[in-house]
Amino acid sequence: MVRCSARRGNPVQPGTALDTGAVGHMVIEPSDLSPDQLADAWRQVRNTSPVSEADPFVLHCARRLMADPWGEKAHVWVSGLVTMSGYLAWHPGREAEHAALDALRAAGGGHGRRPVAA
Repeated sequence: MVRCSARRGNPVQPGTALDTGAVGHMVIEPSDLSPDQLADAWRQVRNTSPVSEADPFVLHCARRLMADPWGEKAHVWVSGLVTMSGYLAWHPGREAEHAALDALRAAGGGHGRRPVAA
């Protein structure tokens, strides 16, 4: 199960309803998480993670990378996909697999063409 902390002591299962201890429930999507929460969630995506729990993180990461494959934050999204590579190598959903590969190819396509700061 992929979990991360929305606040100390409150586990969050992305994409599902969560009892926050308050009245009602909330739905957490990858885009709602802080960078630290995302990194925590990425580390918990493994080859045994269910597609329904892992794919939203892969897709979010791949889409962010694809939006700016050579951008200032591209390394963050590449790192996220690499962190989830055990899952991606084993049994990702078809859309997540293709999105991750396309994003990594786009990011790798600029290698050697970016200006290097002196």
